[in-house]
Amino acid sequence: MKYLPPLFACLLAFFAARYLRNIQDPSRPPSVTAGVQTVLGKRSEPRGLARQAERLASRDFSSVALLDRFHRSGSLSEDDLQNAIREAAGQDPEGTWQWIEENYPFQEKRRYLQIVAEVWFSSNPDATLARISTVDFFERSELAGAIMGKLTQGKPEDRAAVAKHLDQIVTCLGNNFTHAHLPEPSQAGVDLLMSLPEGRSRDILLQQLASTWLVRDFSAASAWLSQAPEPLRTTAMEKFATNSLRNAFQATPESKNAAIAWLTDEAPTSIKKKLGTSLATAIAETDPKAAMEWAGNNLSSRQLAEATKGIVTQMVQSDLPAARGMVEELPPGSAKNLAAASIVGHWLKTEPDAAVRWWLANAGKDQLKDNNFFGSASDIGNAWIQANPESFRSFLASPDSPDLPPATVSTAVNRLMQDREGTFNWIATLPTARRGPILETAYTRWALDSPAEAAAAFDSRPELATGDGAQRIAYFWYRKDPVAAAGWISNLPWGGLRESAISGLRKMADYQTKSGGTVPEEVRQLIR
Repeated sequence: MKYLPPLFACLLAFFAARYLRNIQDPSRPPSVTAGVQTVLGKRSEPRGLARQAERLASRDFSSVALLDRFHRSGSLSEDDLQNAIREAAGQDPEGTWQWIEENYPFQEKRRYLQIVAEVWFSSNPDATLARISTVDFFERSELAGAIMGKLTQGKPEDRAAVAKHLDQIVTCLGNNFTHAHLPEPSQAGVDLLMSLPEGRSRDILLQQLASTWLVRDFSAASAWLSQAPEPLRTTAMEKFATNSLRNAFQATPESKNAAIAWLTDEAPTSIKKKLGTSLATAIAETDPKAAMEWAGNNLSSRQLAEATKGIVTQMVQSDLPAARGMVEELPPGSAKNLAAASIVGHWLKTEPDAAVRWWLANAGKDQLKDNNFFGSASDIGNAWIQANPESFRSFLASPDSPDLPPATVSTAVNRLMQDREGTFNWIATLPTARRGPILETAYTRWALDSPAEAAAAFDSRPELATGDGAQRIAYFWYRKDPVAAAGWISNLPWGGLRESAISGLRKMADYQTKSGGTVPEEVRQLIR
């Protein structure tokens, strides 16, 4: 310890000498510590956006080549890149546009092309719109919508350019107003659009804005529309009614009631029929009988069938017995079939056996005359397997169960074939009279996925081997490996099953020949 005081004294003297020397000789560079203190004491560097602007100002993006060089260096942040694209577009918009097309995929390039379009439009609207018209519909409508935004956010000269080129901009928008950047739906927004040149393009924008305004403030918007000329008023009301009845995200209870009132009391017959299903379903929320009466008086054919289905679907959520009673009173036909199917789709979840038996008793009696029946029957087969597959199996296993429509059976069996072995074991328990169409569907499904495995199952289960099954296996196997299919058939015993398999092979070979293909010799030997 006795050496420590002298050591500390020496260190203190050393640093004191250095400090005094720096003071006496100002030409010497300051120490690191002193330099830092000086910077901190005098710092006036810009920060945040100001610093970013100063940094970008030191770089030259006035050409696409320079933009590309900096981009490839990886030194540009996203904000830097967007500002650089804006600067390059000011000098060479076409070149900047092409550079973006070549360097970015669809999802990324959209926001960059929007920057170019906005800059380019300010200097050359005609060239900008000509370029926008060359891209696909969705991208075109987005870019046109961004330009439309200049009506509310641009400079006076930009607003004048929008007015001058309104027809071209609206044409590019098409029917997609999601990104149209229209004014706020209000009296002020309408007034702004009314300042545009009169014509069809202005009316299209007014119809769109007014329909949105009606949802937000029906009283004010309808007051303005009452003074608007036709067809502007009717078209705006139609758009409003469509959004209120079909788009739950845009509708309010008030707007829905207003839409119902206009459609029932004022709308032209053509619009009533066009929105008939949606209107009937909306009325059914509070008065199903009134909805059914309105549909019967105003709709017919397919529209009446769809409306009836919508009414019953609304009813079944709260009063299943009443919905069944309403369907039972309907005359036979498409409307009854569709409505009955909608009830079964809901009822299957709790009482599948009773639901299906009721459906068979009340619908589908004119199956061959009703094109809707196949789709409904298929939907029920799918819903049945989703709700209770064991109930479906039990239904078909019972000799007392009525026959199901083929579309119901085939759809359900296709779903069950996710468990192939289990499904074949179940089929073996069914009454023989019911196996045929079920096995045809099962073998078709299996052969589509793996014909070799389907053939092996066919060979190992002689009690389930059918002519239709042999034909389907051969048909689909030929499409994947005709020689292998022929080899399997050649090992089948002579008789009906072999002949059925050969007929499936012949059918595909004939098709291939007509299409200009070549039939393998192994197949020719079997089908000649």
